[in-house]
Amino acid sequence: MKQFFASFYWNDQLAGESRLMRAMSALRNEIAELPEGYALTDIEPDGFMTYSNVTHYPVGGGRLNKHQDPPNKQFAVIIASMSKKGSDFHTGGFYVEYDGTRIDVDEQLDIGDIYLMNPSCVHGVATIDPSNSPDWSTERGRWILFPALIEIKSVLGDKVEGLRDLEK
Repeated sequence: MKQFFASFYWNDQLAGESRLMRAMSALRNEIAELPEGYALTDIEPDGFMTYSNVTHYPVGGGRLNKHQDPPNKQFAVIIASMSKKGSDFHTGGFYVEYDGTRIDVDEQLDIGDIYLMNPSCVHGVATIDPSNSPDWSTERGRWILFPALIEIKSVLGDKVEGLRDLEK
């Protein structure tokens, strides 16, 4: 359960997010040895686009299943933290698994931190403050800026090769 708004580069920005998301996407492209402007202004001929979004995982139930993303063209997912565990939420949050051990990444992050992750590592978002009742109206919870590089067919409901949902 999460809520977000998409901030496509070709639309007017809502809160000044475009400049930061473009910079994050340019770094992603450089790491992946993609052209500098790859997927920044249009859907690419190979079917990829940047799906920039601001995502909110609300207290009382915000979560994302444990999964692995397809490796596709990017070697690193780049995300900016817009909340602080211990202030905006207290339990749950972003984690990765390594050798069967869950590592709480949000414990290490502060507001404004930008982090990179290999998309094929096992990861998810553990339920945010599950002892609270779900509250979609509050700003409390986990927030991120995320210029995701995706295959357009995933927006149309087609499962992308290599995506593995590890919870049923």
